[in-house]
Amino acid sequence: MISWTQILSDSTANIREASLNNIPQVVVWNVTSNCNLSCQHCYFEASSGQGQNELTTEEGENFIADLAGLGVKALLFSGGEPLLREDIFALAKFCAKNGLRPVLSTNGTLISRDMADKIKEAGFTYAGISLDGMELTNDTFRKSDGAFKLALAGIRNCKAKGLKVGLRFTLTKHNKADLAEIFGLVEREGLNRLCIYHLAYSGRGNNLEHMGLSDHPFYSPIPGDIRDHEAVDFVFASYRPDFVFNFAAESHVDRSIESSEQFRTTNFGGVGVLLDASLRYPIQQFVQISTDEVYGSLEKDSKSSTEDSPLKPRSPYAATKAAADLLALSYFHTHGLPVIITRSSNNYGEYQFPEKILQLHGPYLYF
Repeated sequence: MISWTQILSDSTANIREASLNNIPQVVVWNVTSNCNLSCQHCYFEASSGQGQNELTTEEGENFIADLAGLGVKALLFSGGEPLLREDIFALAKFCAKNGLRPVLSTNGTLISRDMADKIKEAGFTYAGISLDGMELTNDTFRKSDGAFKLALAGIRNCKAKGLKVGLRFTLTKHNKADLAEIFGLVEREGLNRLCIYHLAYSGRGNNLEHMGLSDHPFYSPIPGDIRDHEAVDFVFASYRPDFVFNFAAESHVDRSIESSEQFRTTNFGGVGVLLDASLRYPIQQFVQISTDEVYGSLEKDSKSSTEDSPLKPRSPYAATKAAADLLALSYFHTHGLPVIITRSSNNYGEYQFPEKILQLHGPYLYF
């Protein structure tokens, strides 16, 4: 998560100017570290009485105006608990006035009927409300008896005012048994969205690695480099995988223009290492995760690309991905290695590198 408050409050921060051709549609702003709860997994270490280094109302409005000028479409107010910030509704109104859609991310416990009225009046059209399980699980994890009932009341109060509401759920060992009931709750309450997140190991969540799902019997994280023949061979020999999904890639176009070496050695050379290992240790399927950028740019009135469209990469990044695709196909034709190539457009989600801007709140891209 990028903390805009910290960045904009730090006069020594070195902020790399974003390309105007790659402006995010949604920006997440942690408007405060103050919170009425003290959840075990909070990546921001928010708690009652905090709130240092917050932007002033004037600074916040300047920030919003800058985002509007850049063409950002929506601003997600998060925290801490954003409803504890006294000027939250003034900032939301300023946001809407400047053409940005204000979106709320809250624990929901403070949303009375009157508060729901204020939320709607300020211009919020969507509220993402967090729960971490059913009542006992949620209240234990959030260290607050009654938090579940208050959040559920907040959900209903928002819906009664015509606001769209989504449920935000961080999946851990602690609450995975509640997942089926959570699906049932979403259906019963008629919620617009369920966003399921991984545990983020930062803030108080930094002490909860034991609560993550990383030691699942079918999941073994092994730090390594796909360009390292010995390391890749060790993994294949030790685990004998049936399927290989290659998500590994250097993917930032601007950096590929500055220097393409990492892109050539990883995106092309690394794929070759994986393909060779897949021949030595036979697999059932090799899935190469590629990109739509291998087709190049579309003109305004051009038809969408298809699988039969010619490859016309326009950047070193796209060229290395196209080369890897052709290499993978050659292993299919030459060696009979079962290969599938997917070419999706940009995806935003949790744990993306900061250069991608959007990380923990990717699901809010779609409404």
